[in-house]
Amino acid sequence: MTDEAAPVAMQGKWFPRLMLRLAQRFSRTSFRTRWRVAQFLGGNFLGGDPVFAELMHTNLRLCFPDWSAEQRLQVAQASATEQFFAVFERFRIWALDEAALRQQVPLENADLLQEFMGKRPLVLVCPHMVGLEAGAQRLSLEGSMMSIYIQNQRPEFDALRKQARSRFNSQYLLPQGAPLLSMVRKLRSGVPLFILPDIDLGTSGSIFSPFFGVPAATGLAAAWCAVRADAVVLPFSVKRSHEDRYVASVRPPIELNRDSLEEATHQINLALEGLIREQPDQYAWISPRFSTRPPGEGACYSERVLTAKRI
Repeated sequence: MTDEAAPVAMQGKWFPRLMLRLAQRFSRTSFRTRWRVAQFLGGNFLGGDPVFAELMHTNLRLCFPDWSAEQRLQVAQASATEQFFAVFERFRIWALDEAALRQQVPLENADLLQEFMGKRPLVLVCPHMVGLEAGAQRLSLEGSMMSIYIQNQRPEFDALRKQARSRFNSQYLLPQGAPLLSMVRKLRSGVPLFILPDIDLGTSGSIFSPFFGVPAATGLAAAWCAVRADAVVLPFSVKRSHEDRYVASVRPPIELNRDSLEEATHQINLALEGLIREQPDQYAWISPRFSTRPPGEGACYSERVLTAKRI
């Protein structure tokens, strides 16, 4: 479960701190223990949390209308388990040293990455796969990069996350809404941008671009920075391959239409779709991806989900 896509949890000052401490300790238990607990939590949330369940089922129905109800249910169940497992995994990943990261998260096509790093402005686009933390940590071993994050409401978690993500090679962690011109300058100076554009941030700085054929409010930051900096755009993905082992992968460049931000944004969305289709059960389907609708279109989610998103 990603930070940006987590369902609304219990409120109160003590509860988040307690959960943080418990998750840190639990991350050191065996794979089998963590997996069984993730299965239990995933099944209970999918069956008993109406917001969680509606997001999962609605997103899968919109994105895979040709699937049977049974197919979508199987992916929803697998994804729910994977997302809770990822909550525990992040703390384990954050504690790995460089040698362990290289061994547990091999990087495919690293030569493709090195072909452009330091030679051309470089933007890496990645969907919200559940192994994102492992992939981002592994990528940070290749050099300094910029990445954008959404600030968490729990300051102690935010501090821990920022510390873990900046362990290697002087990473630049930018809050959502950071000035795009400064990002372009960094790109031109040789610092790559690692960005996850598959999230609904509302209409400000966004356009409605098809995502699995459904109009989705999509930020222009990735395409705009790539065009302004004349950057190479590489898709990047990560999948959990076996127990707590992962494979991160750099893909060939996207051929962007640099004369149209709308078309360039659509091309990035298509590349992300392709990565998600490879492993749909490892994508964060609990993100309210379609909460902002074009004028005149009805809501995709119930008011209950939209209210939870605003909390």
